[in-house]
Amino acid sequence: MTLVEFFEVRGPRWQSVLCAQVEQAVAAGERVYLLADGEAGARHFDELLWTFRDDSFVPHALWQGETAVPEPVAVGWQEGNPNDAHVLVLARPTVPERIDGFARVIDLAPVDLPELREDARARFREFQSRGLRPTFHRAPPSP
Repeated sequence: MTLVEFFEVRGPRWQSVLCAQVEQAVAAGERVYLLADGEAGARHFDELLWTFRDDSFVPHALWQGETAVPEPVAVGWQEGNPNDAHVLVLARPTVPERIDGFARVIDLAPVDLPELREDARARFREFQSRGLRPTFHRAPPSP
């Protein structure tokens, strides 16, 4: 069964938190497919993975539906698994039709951004309706 994890995010920097989740998965030796909301979103995350932190390096490639991607991280907007990833990271408002083949799904719940929070709640319910048991990780308290 696919493990689905939601991570609570406070503040407006949810995209940087998502990139950090990708970076952590790669550091743990996992292959990742970051599924964005449309081509513009994929291109945005393709750029952001280079710039979200000054000292970060996340080897990745933009996937546009062509052949397989050899890098540990593929970024795209089309459903699939272009790099034989075990981890699917969602950066779009809806759950993909198929998530089989992924051992884990990482999703974010930006609680301070009402529209994104409601989208995350809808995805949480969608995962539940598919018989999965998503877990929710609260954000650490701010200092």
